[in-house]
Order: sequence, then C-alpha cells, then structure tokens
Amino acid sequence: MNSLLKGSGLVAVLAVAIVAPLVVTSRYDLGVLQLALINALLVLGFNYTVGFTRRLSLGHVGFFAIGAYASALLTTKHDVSPLLAMLAGVLVASVAALVVSVLTNGLHAHYLTLATLGFGVIVQVVATNWIDVTGGSNGVVGIPVPTAFGIELAEPEQQYYLALVVLAIGAALMARFRATKLGRQASALRQSERAAESLGIRTDRLKTLTLVLSAAYGAVAGSLYAHTYGYVAPDVFSFALMLTVLAMLVVGGPGTIAGPILGAVILTYLPEMARVGDKYWQLIYGVLLFVMVLWAPKGLAGLASSALSLVRRPRGRRAARPTTEAVTG
Repeated sequence: MNSLLKGSGLVAVLAVAIVAPLVVTSRYDLGVLQLALINALLVLGFNYTVGFTRRLSLGHVGFFAIGAYASALLTTKHDVSPLLAMLAGVLVASVAALVVSVLTNGLHAHYLTLATLGFGVIVQVVATNWIDVTGGSNGVVGIPVPTAFGIELAEPEQQYYLALVVLAIGAALMARFRATKLGRQASALRQSERAAESLGIRTDRLKTLTLVLSAAYGAVAGSLYAHTYGYVAPDVFSFALMLTVLAMLVVGGPGTIAGPILGAVILTYLPEMARVGDKYWQLIYGVLLFVMVLWAPKGLAGLASSALSLVRRPRGRRAARPTTEAVTG
C-alpha cells in the first residue's frame, strides 16, 4: 500500500510537471519554473553528502560554479558543443571533489564544514580574479543555448523540458543508488561512522564516492544554468546561494528524493510570490533552518510520510503492545 501511494504520488507530480508549460503563459513564470528545476538538481546532489552520509559540505556551490564556467568558457572561447562542455565540467568538478575528499576525509563536524566552505570561497575568488579567463566580476556572456541531438533548444518550453528530463534522470539514479549495497552502506555511515567501520565498511571510500556524485550533479546543474540564462558571474555563486541550497534541503527533507525537489521548488517560488528583497530572504532562510531543525528535522517529506502513515492506519486499531521477548538477528 505504501509503495502504491508513493508511486501514485510520483506519477501525479510528473504529470503536473509535464503539463506546467501548457498552463503557464507568462515567460517570466516559465523562467522561474526552469530555475526551480535547476535548483532541484543542485539540491539533489547536495543530498548525497548531507542527506545520505550526514557530512555537511558547504563547498557544493563551488561545483555548481565549475560546471557553469566550464560550459561558458568552452562554448564561447573554444567552440565546444554544449554537451561536451557539460561533460568536461562534470569531469573537472569530479576531480576537484576527489581532491577535496582526500584532504578532508579525516575531518569531522565543524572542521569539515569550514574546510569545504573554504573550497567554495576559493572557487569564487578564482572566478573573480582570473580576469583574463573568467572575465572577472563582469562574468561570461553570450553563452549559447543548450542543444539535444544536434537541435538548438532556444525556446523556454524546450529548455524547461530539458531540465525536467535531466532532473528525472538524476532522481532515478539517486533512487537506484539508495537501493544498492553502497546506498545501504551510506545509510549505515549516516547513523554512525564508528559502527559502519566495525561492519567492515570502507567509510573513506564511501565519503569520496558520495562527494564525487554530489559534485557531478552540481556541475550538471551549473551547465544547465549557464546555457539557460546565457550568462555567469562570480556573484551568482556566493555563500548566500549556499545558504539557500541548505535551506531547500532542510525544508524539503534530507535523505529523501522527493524532499530536495520539493524544497527547491517551494523556496524558488516563495521569493517570487512574496516580492521580498534578497536581504530579507536570507533572514527568512535562517529562520526556516532554525525552525525545521528543531521541530521538523525530517523536513516536509518526513511530515508528509507521517501524515500518510496516519491516513493508512485502520480506525480503532490499537497500538501494538511492546513485546518483552528478545529480538535476535
């Protein structure tokens, strides 16, 4: 029954996403939808480290920037196709994640957080000061539209569906990862690193794998962003964006697949609906993080799951009495 409800919910969400461009008539609103999908992919990647292994890596936006700049520079200065530029960005981001992981695997808690935050700052500083290559604070303009099978996707509707397909693939790959032995090992690592090591799990290798996967998702999201908006600059990849990504994950529900997508869509749309200045939204995101961590640590996805459990529970059914028998494995 639980699987049926989840399956029906996913089908309903996918159906809404498919027909959304047919209902939304404003190009501006469609642009917000596109950004929501790109943000969802970015947050989904962040979920590999924070949600699956409970390691707070605040350098995730750095991988987003690498993917964006790789696509921007390769397509505008070297006439590389958008697809190859995206793959190059994924490769560079993955190598960067590998290096970061090797250097930080032995760190815990706030030391890891500070080290990875430093990586994100380094990427932004390089993008700002390597003027001859990145254009400095002026950024890179004239980035071509994305292509698929040799066809230029110049229309907003086409770009929306491209982002939707990429997000669906990313969600499917994450679901597949969770179902594998590595996914179960990541769950054990999330609960307790020491216990995971006692079970023979190579935790350092698992940390590296999840960070590389996280970087790959971030790079793809960055590439989509660059080709969708035709412009990248260092101020796009600020710590404010990292805070936003963290808020999206916490609000949606870390460790789930629907949660990051839900959180990204909601927190992309809220600023547009409320028309509140950016400086106030940073305060709002901070308050949301505080509230969710204290009272709803599993996010909206966790609240929805609890609500479904209550709905499925037969009326009048008494709670099962605790047994005194020993449970053996």
